[in-house]
Amino acid sequence: MVCCESTTKNGKVITFTRYGEWTEVCCLFFHGFLASSDFLPPDADRAGTCVLSFDRPGVGQSDLIGEYGMEDFFAIIKGVLEEHGVKEVHVFGHSAGGCYAQVFAEQNPDITRSVTLLSSLIPLNCGETEHLMTRDLRKRRFFITRCRPIARLYFLITSSVVNRRVDKIISDRIDQMSDPEQEIYRKHKDIYRNAELMSVTKKGKGAYYDAIALFSARSHPVISGDIPVYVWNGDRDQTTTVKFAEYLSKTYNAKRLHIIPGGTHMMFFAVWHEASEEAMGEVKI
Repeated sequence: MVCCESTTKNGKVITFTRYGEWTEVCCLFFHGFLASSDFLPPDADRAGTCVLSFDRPGVGQSDLIGEYGMEDFFAIIKGVLEEHGVKEVHVFGHSAGGCYAQVFAEQNPDITRSVTLLSSLIPLNCGETEHLMTRDLRKRRFFITRCRPIARLYFLITSSVVNRRVDKIISDRIDQMSDPEQEIYRKHKDIYRNAELMSVTKKGKGAYYDAIALFSARSHPVISGDIPVYVWNGDRDQTTTVKFAEYLSKTYNAKRLHIIPGGTHMMFFAVWHEASEEAMGEVKI
């Protein structure tokens, strides 16, 4: 069962997707950059635990709230969890959503049961990861932190391009995937298409403010040693490389590091069930 729901904070609506019935222990998924809350398999709750995925402000049907920090977004999420009696969460993050997942786990160790990083980015603006930052990430950080008018124009143009060429963009990306991933994404192409379109609603302003939150300077997250961490990455991933995965695994003393042969950056959809079942099979040490 897939339900589209919303919550209101200070007069602003934030939308989220719920898979399955509410349970005291849920899976909390942070979607990647230029994605949206429903970018998961329709049976994401197959393992028997409710899965929650929130659109960030200005993404999908969520209202814009202007510039915000991760903590502001977490406060909204925690309000929903408390309202529905959720006591603990297994935290998942794909790509840029992995940055949100790391910070959420650091700030909420009392309710975080596990952390799963799926093709996750490293922290993007702290000294400890500077040696791993790619040229593309450094360029994006420069424009977001130093040249915001140009960054805003970039997301406006990106929004226009995605809306005009979404089918071609998606088809080209699927053609570059491994055979198992291609099979899954062709089957769920409508979900992929909708997530792409929802990521650039409101002329890309939501993506712009999301980028500001992601590239804000902060200290490196510290995840409690009591919380098991799992890291998944494809060996063909050119966005979050194996070096990123190895760094995250070592830094957080991951319980398991999975490097998937032939896996690309969009691997998370293909391994979701295996990853969620692995996480929910564990309890706090």
